Amino acid sequence: MADTIKCPRCAANVYFDAASQMVTCGFCGKEFTPAEILHEVDDDKIFENVEQEETEAPSEPKFKRNAVEWEKKQFVCNSCGATMVTDANTSTTYCVFCGSPAIIGERFVGKFEPEFMIPFKIDRTKATSLFFKWCNGGLMTPLNFVSPKNVARMKGLYVPFWIFGVKGDIDIRGTGKTVDTRSGAYEDTRTVYLYDVTRRMSVSWKGMPFDGVSRIDNDLMDAILPYNYDEMVEFSPIYLPGFFSEKYDVESDKLEKRALNQARKYATQIFLDTTKEYDESSISNDLSEFKTDDCFYALLPVWFLSYKYLGKTYEFAINGQTGEVAGEMPQSVVKKVLISSGVMAAVAIAVKIVVSLILGGFFG
Repeated sequence: MADTIKCPRCAANVYFDAASQMVTCGFCGKEFTPAEILHEVDDDKIFENVEQEETEAPSEPKFKRNAVEWEKKQFVCNSCGATMVTDANTSTTYCVFCGSPAIIGERFVGKFEPEFMIPFKIDRTKATSLFFKWCNGGLMTPLNFVSPKNVARMKGLYVPFWIFGVKGDIDIRGTGKTVDTRSGAYEDTRTVYLYDVTRRMSVSWKGMPFDGVSRIDNDLMDAILPYNYDEMVEFSPIYLPGFFSEKYDVESDKLEKRALNQARKYATQIFLDTTKEYDESSISNDLSEFKTDDCFYALLPVWFLSYKYLGKTYEFAINGQTGEVAGEMPQSVVKKVLISSGVMAAVAIAVKIVVSLILGGFFG
């Protein structure tokens, strides 16, 4: 059964409005704060009568999760009774028959219940504006890339992320180089000084996010970081209606290596940032050691749009909290030709005018 959160006033469907940060009734227009709705709606009721999937053993670290197999599953809309089919990872969606937001409660229980989430702050209107600014109004894109029909396909999705903490010891050795150049009466003197440089310190990082969905491009997600964790709240289904969401299909232990690699990049940057007194610096030996400190599961907001052009799929994403934009823009072959032709024509006309003035008149 797919559940919906109802308005306490008229029992119609409610949606979380990112712009106002209020829960709004789509029928009577009444607005509620998330706290007010929580007084009226018990989270447990949304997930009642749900058969829980296998949970992890208590002795296992909480970031060790079992893999999730891809499969198709049915759910029944509790507003109109229609039967829908989704993949096994979709957690919130819409009923295609009545349009009601649907929360598939069984996908938020046990090991798949997030600990925290960041609610959307960027609404569709703002996301659309950011999209047009990013693509310069479609100046060089295919015409239908910026069409209302295509832009309407932009989807607000709560993406499952594993948030890691990493700690360890930096132990990096390298060389710092300075160059002293002096001008003499007859020749310049250039002296190079080399210094042994060592950086050792204990460090820890919190809040290193990695998405837990295999079909989402990791580089695209990395490009819209960071998120402001000060606005993170405990997970509640109140923030889900009006948006899509998925559960993870990549366990946290599969992402542990990425977290440790990221820590090494941070360590390298610390070395470079603390050796700026030299003209150049380089690393000769890195003996740093790191380990994951903790890990938790959270839902973070992202606006997505994909577009297929000449057999290639282009993806666009917006950080649903900060508005950071990333993606690859399709370039219209036709517009390139037209603009190129226009430039060449303008140059040809300019050259003809100059030559004509020199020769004393236009010529054919």
